[in-house]
Amino acid sequence: MKLFGKKTLALALALTMVLSLCSFTAFGADFAISGTTHELTGVGATTQLQAIGQPEGAEVTWNSTDTGVATVSGGLVTAVASGSTTITASYTPAAEGEQPATPVTATWNINVVILAEQ
Repeated sequence: MKLFGKKTLALALALTMVLSLCSFTAFGADFAISGTTHELTGVGATTQLQAIGQPEGAEVTWNSTDTGVATVSGGLVTAVASGSTTITASYTPAAEGEQPATPVTATWNINVVILAEQ
Protein backbone atom coordinates (compact mmCIF):
# COMPACT_ATOMS: atom_id res chain seq x y z
CA MET A 1 0.00 0.00 0.00
CA LYS A 2 1.35 3.40 -1.02
CA LEU A 3 0.80 6.05 1.71
CA PHE A 4 2.40 9.07 0.08
CA GLY A 5 2.67 9.80 -3.60
CA LYS A 6 5.07 12.40 -5.03
CA LYS A 7 2.31 15.03 -5.16
CA THR A 8 1.22 14.39 -1.58
CA LEU A 9 4.79 14.56 -0.32
CA ALA A 10 5.46 17.80 -2.25
CA LEU A 11 2.26 19.33 -0.84
CA ALA A 12 3.20 18.30 2.71
CA LEU A 13 6.67 19.77 2.28
CA ALA A 14 5.28 23.04 0.85
CA LEU A 15 2.75 23.30 3.71
CA THR A 16 5.53 22.75 6.28
CA MET A 17 7.59 25.52 4.67
CA VAL A 18 4.62 27.93 4.69
CA LEU A 19 3.84 27.16 8.33
CA SER A 20 7.51 27.75 9.23
CA LEU A 21 7.39 31.15 7.54
CA CYS A 22 4.11 32.01 9.25
CA SER A 23 5.48 31.21 12.67
CA PHE A 24 8.45 33.51 11.99
CA THR A 25 6.33 36.42 10.77
CA ALA A 26 4.05 35.97 13.78
CA PHE A 27 7.13 36.34 16.00
CA GLY A 28 6.49 39.47 18.02
CA ALA A 29 2.78 39.54 17.19
CA ASP A 30 2.12 40.16 20.88
CA PHE A 31 4.54 43.11 20.99
CA ALA A 32 2.73 46.25 22.10
CA ILE A 33 3.04 49.51 23.99
CA SER A 34 1.31 49.88 27.34
CA GLY A 35 0.47 53.26 28.82
CA THR A 36 -2.12 55.17 30.81
CA THR A 37 -2.89 58.14 28.56
CA HIS A 38 -3.00 59.33 24.97
CA GLU A 39 -3.08 62.99 25.99
CA LEU A 40 -0.60 65.25 27.77
CA THR A 41 -1.64 68.65 29.09
CA GLY A 42 1.03 71.35 29.19
CA VAL A 43 4.63 71.73 28.13
CA GLY A 44 6.85 69.44 30.15
CA ALA A 45 4.05 67.01 31.06
CA THR A 46 5.20 63.39 30.93
CA THR A 47 3.87 59.87 30.70
CA GLN A 48 5.77 56.60 30.96
CA LEU A 49 5.12 54.01 28.27
CA GLN A 50 6.27 50.39 28.42
CA ALA A 51 7.05 47.99 25.63
CA ILE A 52 5.58 44.57 26.35
CA GLY A 53 5.88 41.22 24.64
CA GLN A 54 9.44 41.49 23.35
CA PRO A 55 11.85 38.61 24.01
CA GLU A 56 13.88 38.82 27.20
CA GLY A 57 17.02 40.87 26.64
CA ALA A 58 15.77 42.48 23.40
CA GLU A 59 16.81 46.12 23.09
CA VAL A 60 13.79 48.37 22.45
CA THR A 61 14.30 51.56 20.43
CA TRP A 62 11.88 54.47 20.97
CA ASN A 63 11.07 57.25 18.47
CA SER A 64 8.64 60.15 18.06
CA THR A 65 7.39 61.06 14.59
CA ASP A 66 7.35 64.74 15.61
CA THR A 67 9.90 65.71 18.25
CA GLY A 68 8.55 69.28 18.07
CA VAL A 69 5.39 67.96 19.78
CA ALA A 70 6.80 65.31 22.13
CA THR A 71 10.10 63.55 22.71
CA VAL A 72 10.62 60.03 24.00
CA SER A 73 13.54 58.42 25.80
CA GLY A 74 13.37 54.96 27.30
CA GLY A 75 9.58 55.10 27.01
CA LEU A 76 9.27 58.41 28.90
CA VAL A 77 7.27 60.81 26.70
CA THR A 78 7.69 64.54 27.35
CA ALA A 79 5.37 67.20 25.88
CA VAL A 80 7.13 69.98 23.94
CA ALA A 81 4.32 71.85 22.16
CA SER A 82 0.68 71.50 21.15
CA GLY A 83 -0.04 68.91 18.46
CA SER A 84 -0.11 65.18 17.75
CA THR A 85 2.65 62.65 17.31
CA THR A 86 3.08 58.91 17.12
CA ILE A 87 5.46 57.17 19.49
CA THR A 88 7.07 54.05 18.05
CA ALA A 89 8.77 51.24 19.93
CA SER A 90 10.66 48.60 17.99
CA TYR A 91 13.12 45.79 18.44
CA THR A 92 14.93 43.52 16.02
CA PRO A 93 14.51 39.82 16.75
CA ALA A 94 17.65 37.72 16.65
CA ALA A 95 16.26 35.01 14.39
CA GLU A 96 18.52 32.17 13.38
CA GLY A 97 19.46 32.31 9.73
CA GLU A 98 17.80 35.68 9.20
CA GLN A 99 20.30 38.53 8.93
CA PRO A 100 19.25 41.24 9.03
CA ALA A 101 15.98 40.38 10.74
CA THR A 102 12.95 42.58 10.20
CA PRO A 103 12.21 44.93 13.13
CA VAL A 104 9.00 44.37 15.09
CA THR A 105 7.16 47.66 15.73
CA ALA A 106 4.31 48.95 17.90
CA THR A 107 2.85 52.48 17.95
CA TRP A 108 1.12 54.78 20.47
CA ASN A 109 -0.56 58.07 19.50
CA ILE A 110 -0.07 61.10 21.76
CA ASN A 111 -1.92 64.43 21.69
CA VAL A 112 -0.42 67.41 23.50
CA VAL A 113 -2.86 70.10 24.59
CA ILE A 114 -1.68 73.48 25.84
CA LEU A 115 -4.37 75.17 27.88
CA ALA A 116 -4.58 78.97 27.75
CA GLU A 117 -4.03 80.75 31.03
CA GLN A 118 -7.25 82.07 32.53
